[in-house]
Amino acid sequence: KSGIGKSHALASLLRKLEQPFLWWSGTEARDAAIEAATAEKDREGCKRRWQQGSTISILVLDDISQGRMTEAWSAKLFDLLETRMGAKLPTFWSSQIDLPKLREKIVRQNGGDTAQSEAISRRLSQHSMILRA
Repeated sequence: KSGIGKSHALASLLRKLEQPFLWWSGTEARDAAIEAATAEKDREGCKRRWQQGSTISILVLDDISQGRMTEAWSAKLFDLLETRMGAKLPTFWSSQIDLPKLREKIVRQNGGDTAQSEAISRRLSQHSMILRA
């Protein structure tokens, strides 16, 4: 649910870890991916920002369930999670809906691509510690 302190809990944890991190809202991550692929004015800057999300010590995807889970964004999100997992880089995430509902949302908004939805939810759940309020 909104307003129960998910983002605050993540911020508190990050302060204690004292590691470099990048904080993206669920829609900022999607926008960075789109801009890296399509931006005309600052395409190189957008690509660097997307690259930073792939390589920074800690990436936070706050409210990942917000915004549309288009086919293009779902593919980019999976690639991002796969890259970070392959490099053994932690990704912290929060969502206003639980993982089964997020999976349903991805299927519904991604043209019924169940395999993509399952792959994303597997990456989100692997090595995850779930905190519930």
